[in-house]
Amino acid sequence: MSEPRRRSAGLVAGLLFAPALLAGCGGGAAPPGTPARIGPDPGYEDLAAGIGDFVVEELEAKRIPGFALALVEGDRIVWARGFGEARPGVPVDVDTLFRAGSVSKLFTDLAAAALAERGELDLDAEVTEYLPGFAPGPSPGSSEAGGVTLRRLMAHRAGLVREPPVGHYFDDSSPSLAATVDSLNGVPPVFPPGARQKYSNAGIAVVGRVLETVTGLPFPEAVTEGVLAPLGLPSSSFDLAAAPAERLSGATMWSYDGREFPAPAFPLGMAPAGSLVTSVRDLGRFLTHLSSGELPGVLSAAGLEEMWRVQYPDDPEEELPSGFGLGFYLGALDASVAPDASDAPDEAGEPVRYRAARHGGAIYGFSTELAFLPEAKLGAVAVSNVDFTNAVVSRVVAETLRAA
Repeated sequence: MSEPRRRSAGLVAGLLFAPALLAGCGGGAAPPGTPARIGPDPGYEDLAAGIGDFVVEELEAKRIPGFALALVEGDRIVWARGFGEARPGVPVDVDTLFRAGSVSKLFTDLAAAALAERGELDLDAEVTEYLPGFAPGPSPGSSEAGGVTLRRLMAHRAGLVREPPVGHYFDDSSPSLAATVDSLNGVPPVFPPGARQKYSNAGIAVVGRVLETVTGLPFPEAVTEGVLAPLGLPSSSFDLAAAPAERLSGATMWSYDGREFPAPAFPLGMAPAGSLVTSVRDLGRFLTHLSSGELPGVLSAAGLEEMWRVQYPDDPEEELPSGFGLGFYLGALDASVAPDASDAPDEAGEPVRYRAARHGGAIYGFSTELAFLPEAKLGAVAVSNVDFTNAVVSRVVAETLRAA
């Protein structure tokens, strides 16, 4: 089997999770003396050794140059480190900057949820209340438009096309967010709003445009002031151009016929859906905030719990329903329990299912997975610098959480 084919086979086999698919610092330098890795904390040494060996094997088997991983328990990052190289001769560490892809959506949606909690937005109002010029075409089988709300956009239930005509994933012309959202005018939804789940980058671009109009700030500044700065995420920004080149990882694209080439680095018009630049230290810090059950200075415990509620469950009576909350994808992680574990939740050795709030990300040359178990107060995030390796990062995150 050729190397690209072997890499692809490993990716498909490794997918374990349910599918779902600062203040003005712009990713500044880490503080002097900041360690290149964190931990492992006492009690996590064996986990770190085992998962570390597993990651190294995965990188060798899939030919991934660089990788970073962080594990959180409660209010601490108990282990985080980089593997391999960001660029030739430059090792990955916990402060290496990566493009996070669709993990960006969590922070866009958090900013909207925070404004809603303060009474500055109504998640159930028509988007046209905030964007009077927003006019997608009528729904299939209907002569009327309407029904697009922020709640439906954030839960991928508005029915909009996945990619906007302008500012889409392959558009390297760097259009404005306003031009990206305006390009949706006249474009009919794929499904009537509210009818069914339809994942949409275009929809989260609309959420970002609403943030601009309500706050009066450009989108990157609105999210920085509303979310990134209050949570103390100094290396995180939606401004790719401001990311220090010496800290930004290179990235690789690959193809089935064996070609590999450097990933392009143009900004997306639909920036709210995929343009976050960040580090695993910052994403780990974000997970520690989730462990507290609230996001200080951003969102209350009730507001966060609402984001973790499946908004449109197929079966409202199901114990652990799967589907989108507000931003987060909700599902379950199955963890095997040893029969002789006296403190195990189930001493019979049956699998225990934990509620999991997660999101994956993919953007040119980068793959990311972030997951949090609210009841266990455990979270993990992993990122690689090779395109379409989401199954690898998802598998590493799942196995890390099971081990924890």
